[in-house]
Amino acid sequence: SIKAFLCLILLLGLCNCEEFEGAKVFEIQRNSNGLNEFTVDVKEGEEFALKLRGNPTTGYSWFLLNPNDVTDSLQASNLSSEGKATYVPDSNDPNLVGGAGAYYYKFKAVKVANEPKVLHFLYQRAWLKNENSVPTVSVKVNVS
Repeated sequence: SIKAFLCLILLLGLCNCEEFEGAKVFEIQRNSNGLNEFTVDVKEGEEFALKLRGNPTTGYSWFLLNPNDVTDSLQASNLSSEGKATYVPDSNDPNLVGGAGAYYYKFKAVKVANEPKVLHFLYQRAWLKNENSVPTVSVKVNVS
């Protein structure tokens, strides 16, 4: 019936079913009140991506401050040596200049961890990267 169909559409719209290259996506949104600590729970063997909104045309990019710390229980699959990840613009329109998008940091939980792995991200201009190392966002990843 139409009512059942509309309920199904509503339910699909409410679930966070976004994927990035086959990985479940957790969208990390910065808060203006300064409370920018998040927790993500994943299972051993699961691939997941952290999505951070941004706009590189402003000169700002996301950087993972501690990329070398993700080797014991997490395996990063798309990190540059500078801690940058894959940027995907919101629009596929090649004529749109200055549009926002998102950075996707993709990981695989390779083994159960006794303690959460904390990832520290910084949103700043690339040429100022070494001037301020205070994280903008911290994500605690629990692998079970």
